[in-house]
Amino acid sequence: MAETWGQQITIPGLVVVGTLASKQFHFVKMASTAGTVVALTASTNLVIGILQDKPSAAGEAATVAAVGVSLVVAGTSLITKGALLTPNSTGQATTGGVRGYARAIEASNAIGDEIRCILNAVGTA
Repeated sequence: MAETWGQQITIPGLVVVGTLASKQFHFVKMASTAGTVVALTASTNLVIGILQDKPSAAGEAATVAAVGVSLVVAGTSLITKGALLTPNSTGQATTGGVRGYARAIEASNAIGDEIRCILNAVGTA
């Protein structure tokens, strides 16, 4: 979990619909069933937060940070410190999207880098 990076507000009582074992530190969205989360399927999906753990089976608990400091996986090597972050279609962080859900605290050097961000899952239009 990313508590070592700063305080977070997480959403209690969430579980995954299927495996999200490869989606740690990716943006996630609510599923159609109440209290469940899934991976993003489009850059325009409404984000609820960043997944902090690696739930590997349906019904397993998911720790999702909605506000605070978190790691996030970079979807581009062009993230600069201070940039407004939005998800790509796989939930990785990029810039220039529809909404800004976080602000980069550090820059990325390559796709797949884990960088710190200040998360506000409400987003800015």
